[in-house]
Amino acid sequence: MPKVRTSVWASDGYTPSDMSRSVWVACILVFVCSWSIFGYKYPYYHLTPWRYGAIAWIGEEPADPSFFITRLDRTLDRVFAFWGLDPIEPHPRWAEPQLWKQWMGSTERLFATSIRDYVERTFWKLPAPSWSGEPIWPLVVVVYPDRETFRQLTGSKYAGWFSFGQAGLPGPRKLLYGLPALLVVHLTTSEATLAHELTHWLTYQSLTTDAVWIGDLPLYLLEGMAEVCERLFPRPDGDRFMGSGGRWGSTVLDMVAESCLTEDLFPLAMYVLGESFVAYLIEQWGVGGFWANLPAWAEMSGEFVELHEPDWRESLGLPPECGIGAE
Repeated sequence: MPKVRTSVWASDGYTPSDMSRSVWVACILVFVCSWSIFGYKYPYYHLTPWRYGAIAWIGEEPADPSFFITRLDRTLDRVFAFWGLDPIEPHPRWAEPQLWKQWMGSTERLFATSIRDYVERTFWKLPAPSWSGEPIWPLVVVVYPDRETFRQLTGSKYAGWFSFGQAGLPGPRKLLYGLPALLVVHLTTSEATLAHELTHWLTYQSLTTDAVWIGDLPLYLLEGMAEVCERLFPRPDGDRFMGSGGRWGSTVLDMVAESCLTEDLFPLAMYVLGESFVAYLIEQWGVGGFWANLPAWAEMSGEFVELHEPDWRESLGLPPECGIGAE
């Protein structure tokens, strides 16, 4: 009597156990390929204590980490000096975040930031620096080894960015997340860009200390402040917007003539008009006066624009009403 087929797998000599093995093989291949792309090349970061937080080197730590850290510190010192701000004071034990259980009390833990140490398989507690006697959130600086890797793994076309709140890294693996202050750059990010992003950090910390939400400031003002600080250093692509004799070039004048200072500005105008407007306000008030007005500006941005935009436009040789070109 012929055998009755009881399984479709048996019809071709293919058994359920063969199918199971194939599924496992496929899963292993997917895992290996994913790990080779996203994990094997940069499976973790190496941490280095920094006086205001920590440096997280994506992949291997560079042969000479002090080269980047020196550039970072030098840039930050110049940004502080430009704004006339008191320096941030590092925590006395900033170099020992991995030993926090031995010395950190409950009060110190309030502003401390937790970050995983992948090498030692433990957690660091970054102690809080202080500014004007008040604790502030430590800054974690994530450094990619080069621009190509930075763009490939983050998907960003920029040379760096600063984020705050529950900040983290984009991509398939959340190496870092839930951080109150995060600066993301690559090893060759220019000092001009570092100055831009560090200005965002200082603005965020200063307003937080004054119990003012940074999101209440117009974006063109925040980007204008950062752009002004970029001028402390040579820009990699040259000076895009200044004409001869240190005057604003035709690109800026055309944008100012066609636009008004609102949150609806397109991205390039946000930076260009913001830089011109902030530079004008600093000329009128001085650096200290400009910084001192930030909390009030956050509360009454509409009134400030209405008061100062016409004079700024006239200083550029344009009619005081926005959206009207030069004659």
